[in-house]
Amino acid sequence: MVRSLVPFLKRIDWLIPEKFLRRERVFSESFIDVFLAEGVSLNEVVIVNEGYSRTRTKASTTAAISMVGSEILENRPNVSFLNSLQGTAPGISILSSSGSPGSGRIDALIRGVSSLSGNTDPLIVIDGVPTNGNQFRNLNQNDVETISVLKDAAAAAIYGNRGTAGVIVITTKQAKYGSALKITYDGVTGVNSLPKNRYNMSNARQALTIEKRKNTGFGAGLTDAEIAAYNINTNWREEFFGVDVTQQHNLGLTFGGENVSTFTSFGYYEQGGMVPTTNFKRFSFRNNINGKTANDRFSYSSQLSMAFSRRNELNQETNSGVDNNTIQNPLHGATMGLPYIAPSPYTTGQALYDAIGTDFAGANDTWVLQDILRENSLPSWADETSIVANVSGTYKFAKDFKLTNRFGIDYRQTNRVFARAPWSYLAIAVRESRGEEFGGFERISETRDLTLVNILNLGYSKKFKESHTLDVNAYMEYTKAHVLATQQFQNGLNPLTYEPGAGTGYVPFNSATPDSYVSTVAASEFRGGTLAYFGTLDYDYKQKIG
Repeated sequence: MVRSLVPFLKRIDWLIPEKFLRRERVFSESFIDVFLAEGVSLNEVVIVNEGYSRTRTKASTTAAISMVGSEILENRPNVSFLNSLQGTAPGISILSSSGSPGSGRIDALIRGVSSLSGNTDPLIVIDGVPTNGNQFRNLNQNDVETISVLKDAAAAAIYGNRGTAGVIVITTKQAKYGSALKITYDGVTGVNSLPKNRYNMSNARQALTIEKRKNTGFGAGLTDAEIAAYNINTNWREEFFGVDVTQQHNLGLTFGGENVSTFTSFGYYEQGGMVPTTNFKRFSFRNNINGKTANDRFSYSSQLSMAFSRRNELNQETNSGVDNNTIQNPLHGATMGLPYIAPSPYTTGQALYDAIGTDFAGANDTWVLQDILRENSLPSWADETSIVANVSGTYKFAKDFKLTNRFGIDYRQTNRVFARAPWSYLAIAVRESRGEEFGGFERISETRDLTLVNILNLGYSKKFKESHTLDVNAYMEYTKAHVLATQQFQNGLNPLTYEPGAGTGYVPFNSATPDSYVSTVAASEFRGGTLAYFGTLDYDYKQKIG
């Protein structure tokens, strides 16, 4: 038995065919009893999104589509939803080449590599609007209702050559009509640590014994008694890697009236880094509104998402040139450090330089790597501000015809700062080698990316004799992109006035020393657009042939 309010009886009649229902008398003014007819069973109907707001039941679609629901994503507190797709959808592989918090080095491959030299990133579509992003660290995956992965040519054909590498269609959460105010909160806290390995590393006394027997290094000059009494035994793995804390908080509000519904969410996500000076923080906001007229002839919707994130990262994350550099990549410190050497006793880069100069033998190179991980020694971060908004309206001007227009804006601004602070060891070493008064450098870059999309759709849908279904759609899509990138570089920083990222402490150019303290600026701009016309024709016979 289904007990429902009388005002919604018409909706029940529309959802369930007449032959499946048996009505009983009204026993009050507010309720009516509706019974399922004997011998009739209801089966679960799964709706899949084929893109451009085209939805079909899973039984009737002929495309290769994998779906992931919110119940899976919500239990995986990751920075990017791409990480959460790993192992949940057949046919898609997620490859991450970095474990740094908020890293954008993530590749999604749908049914393998689709090109040897071209772009292999799938097209991402959010709430019906294609986007040109590929990182999505600012998308709160708790706001996602479903993700559809379009894997074959039949599914991705509607997107043309943009869908060559596959398409990922994201639908965010919506409130239902006629629902009471609902407030939800969820929070997650966890810790991460570096997995243990099976390397059989020597402790201090073992390392000294090996050196003594080979007559090399610090152990060559020690006796067996001195080695046995040696007390320093440093675990460099613990010096260069720690335990990070991850926390996530989400507040959601949903409400639905008879003709309007709204979903609002606020999110905060923070992930610390196992490597000191690395972490990721994100603030997000989303508001989705749906509405319709009383006669259902016109409906509208809007989606607004705003987010800000900051990611502190190592230089090697974006500069592969230091990957194998043993005095600039601190990730080498855990395996390079000699266990019989104590952690660096020097608290400043100047003190370290005064002690070792540019001699990197023994423990010196490990101490240099420790100086890199000192706060504000090599400041490096990326800020991303994103605003994604779209509005759409659908008007049914005839029984089987409808006209829909959707307009979307995708704006992203990324600010990056990387510097070698004038008080760091590396800056002081370079300064002294050049015979200059000031050392260090700073690079600040900014990228603004604005994409406008407008999609006009004329649709016809008709069902003949309860067996034949015909859907015809004509589309016109216009996309306009604007990208502006700027960069400034300053060589020579005054340690008395320098503040990372503030543009202060820059040493002015001096004609007497033309090779020192050189500032450079650069800028680039891109503008482009596309206009496309295309159509679709879908036929279905009793959800068996289509």
